[in-house]
Amino acid sequence: MTYFLYNIATSLAAPLGAAYLRCRRKHRALLGRFNPEIPSLGSARPFWVHACSVGEVNTAKALVVGMRARWPETPVLLTTSTQTGYELARGIGPATWCPFDSAACVRRFVRTLNPRALLVVETEVWPNLYREPRKAGVGGADQRPTQ
Repeated sequence: MTYFLYNIATSLAAPLGAAYLRCRRKHRALLGRFNPEIPSLGSARPFWVHACSVGEVNTAKALVVGMRARWPETPVLLTTSTQTGYELARGIGPATWCPFDSAACVRRFVRTLNPRALLVVETEVWPNLYREPRKAGVGGADQRPTQ
């Protein structure tokens, strides 16, 4: 029931949020989060690493570089939620926006990307970011952090 109500709220808020972003030139780039463009990654199923903003992207850099060295045949896509994080992430390699946390946006992104695993650098409270990949059988999406 909680997901149902959350998804109704995000569905109702999305058009208002999009209208706001269209009117705010400074934040207009965030419209890309409604349908993130996925860069060409080749045919292998990629790892999806999500780092919200600049601090997390800086933390993720060593992880992404290490993953690329360990699994050179497997692409790594870095997603971010903020403009400054996005600019920094693009300097590390293939990067795009993390979809807004509406079930439809995340589901479409997961279906298109078809990742082998989702690694989230820092826990965020975005239910669909975890739920939709888990429902699609993406590795890592159902793992709980350990202390």
